Amino acid sequence: MKNKILGLSVCMLLIATSVFPVIGIANTLNHVNSEADQSPEISTTIKSVSGGRDSNDVWTNMNPETIGGTLYEREILAMAYDSTADRTIMFGGDGGPRYNDTWVYNYNDNKWYNMSPETVGGTLTARYGHAMCYDSDADRTIMFGGLSGELYDDTWAYDYSDNTWYNMSPETVGGTLTGRAFHAMVYDSSAQRTIMFGGNTGDGVNETWTYDYSDNKWYKMNPETVGGTLNRTYVHSMAYDSSADRTIMFGGVHEDGDTWTNESWTYDYNDNKWYKMNPEIVGGTLWSRIGPVMVYDSDADMTIMFGGQKEGNIQLNDTWMYNFTDNKWFNVSYSVVGGTLYGREMAGMVYDSNSKKTILFAGWSNDFPGAFLNDTWTFKYNIGNEPPNPPTIDGPASGKAGTEYDYDFYTIDPEGENVYYYIEWGDGSIEDWIGPYNSGAEITKSHTWVEKNTYIIRCKAKDIHNQESDWATLEVTMPKNKALNFNLNLLSWLFERFPYVFPILRYILAL
Repeated sequence: MKNKILGLSVCMLLIATSVFPVIGIANTLNHVNSEADQSPEISTTIKSVSGGRDSNDVWTNMNPETIGGTLYEREILAMAYDSTADRTIMFGGDGGPRYNDTWVYNYNDNKWYNMSPETVGGTLTARYGHAMCYDSDADRTIMFGGLSGELYDDTWAYDYSDNTWYNMSPETVGGTLTGRAFHAMVYDSSAQRTIMFGGNTGDGVNETWTYDYSDNKWYKMNPETVGGTLNRTYVHSMAYDSSADRTIMFGGVHEDGDTWTNESWTYDYNDNKWYKMNPEIVGGTLWSRIGPVMVYDSDADMTIMFGGQKEGNIQLNDTWMYNFTDNKWFNVSYSVVGGTLYGREMAGMVYDSNSKKTILFAGWSNDFPGAFLNDTWTFKYNIGNEPPNPPTIDGPASGKAGTEYDYDFYTIDPEGENVYYYIEWGDGSIEDWIGPYNSGAEITKSHTWVEKNTYIIRCKAKDIHNQESDWATLEVTMPKNKALNFNLNLLSWLFERFPYVFPILRYILAL
């Protein structure tokens, strides 16, 4: 294959493999610097995409300031977004030398800060090929593993509030957690666990581990697989879809180091199973690749993937979005503001939920002189679709309390995408975003009002991008007494004229 082994010289590699056999990593992930092997220039605008949805999405070169030092070019770094601090945390990587520096990016002032943190419990060595995620329940950034002459099996937690890395020295349950690199990690906020899959320990592995910060233990999960064989994989990417409560995984290379993949898998912690998804591909060719980066955009309810290296040592600059509900990958058209967005691999990427932007940093590109990058980009997914029409509500406008009635609801989504309904019955009962249903399909829901009164049914719809329609309403009357269809004004006059007549009837009618 190629000559560059992610920053390790062949001499160093031979020394390292006397204890840590990482040749498998070398044979797969080398880069090329020779002009003869340079990849052709790739357009910075990927043309059209999402089944007729042109979203006008924008990658913007931020050109940030740096405070406290020099932010060197690098690849194979790790990043996580600390939603409590509203900061992007970045550690390590390879830029020729390996780094053990910690930087944070503040989107609000567009600055990178060199943190120079303290460490507690050990030495935090320089490394690359490690993985990080943010545990929102513990308010800690969790890091595991990596490589620099040897494979690391240490677990660290970074506390932004006191600017300290803590060596966790966790227990393991169910097996031996060996050192590894080029694995992937996410935080499953529903399970309150860090999920880790794959990596290279000298050979590729297909182990699934979860880490519980609260008891400081790694658990080997031994999951089932559904729909195919989950190979030993590394240099892949993962993101946690909090709406679907699934970990999404894409790409990488299999254990032989020669089989690149474009498989999509999802992991459900609740039933401990990996599912092969076989998604539909819309708008282009979704190449097999190594070293892409992925995040979950919680506002658009989409997993966003950028770049990676396809076979032939070609760095890609395509942007894709995966929707779990539809099980589709969409190739997204985009424009570029402020510079050249080079195709790249082994970058860092997070989703900043406060600014509602995806943040991309650094990586490796043969198209860029010197290959190592340190540019910062943001991506805004501007959903170029219309929300569903206000729903139609069809059913009886009056009835008898205690009787169940059927009501039909339907709406049209302009893009023909699936829809969800939110229904308020007016008595405190709700149907909370039920669905998905096909656009234009009529659904029937039943309801019983216990008390006699007038109620307002309210319903709105949303599409798969969480774009909501306006409310629709229907007034429904449950008469106080269906038998009393006479003029109550006349009765009131009689009672006023003859106050001591019909006392029981007067009491019943509260007149």
